[in-house]
Amino acid sequence: MTKDELLAQLDKNPNEFSIKDVPDNLRDDVDLMLAAVKETFDGSMNLQYASQRLLNNEDFALKVAELEEYGALEYFSDEIKDNENVVLAFIKPKNFGAEIQFASERVKGIPSLMKVAVISNSMALRYALPEQKKDVDLVWSAMFDGGLANDPIAFTLADLSIRKDPEFFKKVSKKLKDIKAHKDLVKSITESHTK
Repeated sequence: MTKDELLAQLDKNPNEFSIKDVPDNLRDDVDLMLAAVKETFDGSMNLQYASQRLLNNEDFALKVAELEEYGALEYFSDEIKDNENVVLAFIKPKNFGAEIQFASERVKGIPSLMKVAVISNSMALRYALPEQKKDVDLVWSAMFDGGLANDPIAFTLADLSIRKDPEFFKKVSKKLKDIKAHKDLVKSITESHTK
């Protein structure tokens, strides 16, 4: 089949299209691979069938990031996962911060990128490096500045030293009262503080 025939087939029946059955030379085609990611049920999982050339290509990775398909960064090369600009493009959209889990350790360790990730999705704090989970500002951003705004559950992902810090806990308690957090949530945070 030709590229145009495959694109037509994809357009007509996206849920019956399988990129794994496409000849290798067409798995190296930017337009076809982007369409497979964007239009099919499998979305980002189709990237596992992309050519190594594409999975190591910054421009292609940035185009995939624009599609906002969760889990896509996982399939890219280690070089791409170590590219700060690419990782930023993947984690910046609202609620996509957890894509940071697929970034290299070096990139995860960049404070400004981890902050973008936790603001996008507070649960990205789960993938922060141990020393970052001790950063009061980062934990605060995960809890109150982000895409899942006012998500104090992120408190449970912080390092124990922060959860036990009386000053930080006082500040969190005040903020929870200010936002009129649900009593069960306040109880949960309080219990986490005392453990």
